[in-house]
Order: sequence, then C-alpha cells, then structure tokens
Amino acid sequence: MNFLISVLILSFVPALVFGQSAPTKPVTTTAAPASKAPKSAEQRLLEVERRLRELDEWYNEYYLQSKNRVSPFLGEKISFGGFFETAITHIGGPDMETQSSINSQLLGINLAAEFEDNTRFVTQIINGLSYTLSNANNNPGLTPAKRQFGAFAFGTLVAQAYLELRKSELVVLQMGLGYVPYGISQQQREPVLFRRRSGPQLASTSDGTSIGIAFPLWMGLHLSGSSSMEKGRTGYNLYTFTPTMNSKTIGGGSRLWWSDSQSLTLGLSLQTADQGTRGYWNSYGADIKYEAEKGGLVAEYAKSKSSGEKDIESYYVEPYWTLKDGEWVIYVAADYINNPNRVVTSVADPYEIWRYGAGVNWLPIPNVRLRAGLLKNDYLNSTDTIAGQERDYYAIDLSAGVAF
Repeated sequence: MNFLISVLILSFVPALVFGQSAPTKPVTTTAAPASKAPKSAEQRLLEVERRLRELDEWYNEYYLQSKNRVSPFLGEKISFGGFFETAITHIGGPDMETQSSINSQLLGINLAAEFEDNTRFVTQIINGLSYTLSNANNNPGLTPAKRQFGAFAFGTLVAQAYLELRKSELVVLQMGLGYVPYGISQQQREPVLFRRRSGPQLASTSDGTSIGIAFPLWMGLHLSGSSSMEKGRTGYNLYTFTPTMNSKTIGGGSRLWWSDSQSLTLGLSLQTADQGTRGYWNSYGADIKYEAEKGGLVAEYAKSKSSGEKDIESYYVEPYWTLKDGEWVIYVAADYINNPNRVVTSVADPYEIWRYGAGVNWLPIPNVRLRAGLLKNDYLNSTDTIAGQERDYYAIDLSAGVAF
C-alpha cells in the first residue's frame, strides 16, 4: 500500500504545501479575501496526515473488506533485479567453414515479493535472442551436413516461479518450479556468474528424447534445509519433477552437501525418473568446490543410465586464480563427456569429447564481467570422424555480462 500512498502524495502535496490546486473537475471560484491569513507549514502537514489517514481507512475498511478476493500486492516488499549477457563466437575446424557470429543475447528478470519474514514469492523470466549452432557435432548425416550458425531464434522462458514457506533453517518448502540443486553448474541461476560462458558440458546434455545427465528444473515441491555441526555445516534437498519425454509420471531428486563454512564444499546428487519408451533412468553425481583468497577450484562428476542403453558420463575440473582483489580472474578447464545415446531427428549422433580451454575474466566493477576464452574440442575414438568427415573444432568466445 506504500506505493499507492506515494502516488497519491504526489497529487496532494503540491496543493497542501505549495498552495497549488490538484487537478479536479472545473469549478467556479471567487477570489479569497485579502485579509485571510495563509496556513502555516504545520497546519499543511497536519492536513496531509489527515488525508493519508482517511485514505488508509478507506483502503482497509472498504476496498479490502468489501472485495471477496485475494488482496492486491501493495504494502509488502518487492525486490527487482536481473542480468544481461551478450556474446560473440568464432569457430573453425578441418571439415567445416570458419565463421563468426554475434550469436547470443540473454536478458533475465528476477522478482521477489516478501509477504512476511517467512513467506515470499520468487520468479525469474529469461528472454533469449540467438543464432543457434546447427549440427553442433559436425555429423554429415544431418541437415545442414556441416556445423554452422543457423537461423535466428528467440523465446521467453519462466525459469523460476515458486512460493517459499520457511519454517526454520532446517525446513524450507518451495512450491512451483526452479533450477535443480544437482551438483554446482546445474543450479547456477544466472549465466553471468560462470567464469567460462555457458558452463560445463554436463549442464547441457539433454536432446529432447532423453534426460541426459540431469533434468534441469524441479517442478512441484522442493524441500531443503541446513544445520550447523560441530565441524562445518550440512544441508539437504528433496524435490520432484515430471520429465518432458513422459508427462504421465513424476520423478524425484535429492542432494546432500557438507561445508567447512570457510572454503570447502562437498556434495552428492541423485535423480530418478521413468522415461517411458526410453526406460527407467537414474543419475548420480559428486562435486567439490574450493575457494581461497587467491583462487580456487570447481570439479564435478556425473553419470546416468537408462534401461537397455549405454551410460552417459561427464566430468570436468576448472581451477582459477584471482588478481587485484578479484578484478581479474584467470582459469583453465578440462571438460569430458561421453554421450553414446544422442539422437537427432531419428539420426544417431553419439559423441565423446575432451574440451580443453583457458580464459580470462575482467570485472571492472562487481556487477560487470567481461570474458575472453579459447576452447579446443577434441572428439575421441569412434566419434572422431564420421563418413570421412572430421569433427574437431576450436572456438574463441568473447562475452560481456551485467548483473543488476
């Protein structure tokens, strides 16, 4: 209600404090007697208080009580924020065209409404404009026959929207949807926070017919909590979701983590679901994050398996170093994935890749991250060449992101 009151103050204060008339319907007026003394500042302020009190009484006694519905959100606290990220990518390889593209623009809007100390609503909406990388694995059996930046695409996604009820630190219940607490990279809510743009490969293995490493969003219920221990702190997550390839079922996931409350965090993650014709699916992962004054390290391992199919496996390690109190960040990365089950439009497209890279981040202010990165994609074993067409390629990536 403070917002409504503020708007009305803008209308009333000029009239009461500065002696100007608020716009109303035309009336006939006569000149005030010259002998009438003007109101003092104290009298004008008392008049403002009286009118605000009358407005408050009207809002509570008439507008709310006479409306048999959920009351409008006016008096509680609203937090607003978000992020924006833009990127330029240059790619090249032995059996593909060398090309460059301003290929990604992402805008995320975050809103949080706090009703009470233990009740809030959180949402995130992501808007994206991009030139997608078609035939990303350079498979001659697909269309186009070689890797290239493709058609312009845009869309809007509700990535988070949940009501949170906090009973205590040990019991926090969320209802709606949000990022899954699986490992480290899967629960990254804003891509601007990644040192390596788009993060590791295990965060993007789903192909629409298989869950891949992990389902990216919890749906329905998410129960979490944490508690202090004699040494450090431990926490848990339990959540549900419905896989897109079998909308008649409900899957589940969990995570257990421990932190020394200073620099080290360890985690274990699990997911399970029925994929219908692709069989029952299970996934498990482990992660470690170490943060020190001059740098740190992030590493994850994940593996999933469906009935009658080969395992999907991925792991990476990403050490980094900070300079000038965190203004500069230098990182290197070794990132592996083996996805033998990938299918695109009924064409088998398995791949096994080591992705090696390095890069630098510049944070001129804490809200801005500028990146430059180089990645080499080295396809392995039977997936190195298909029908005589090599699949290896390199990528140079420049990006800028802002969190607000």
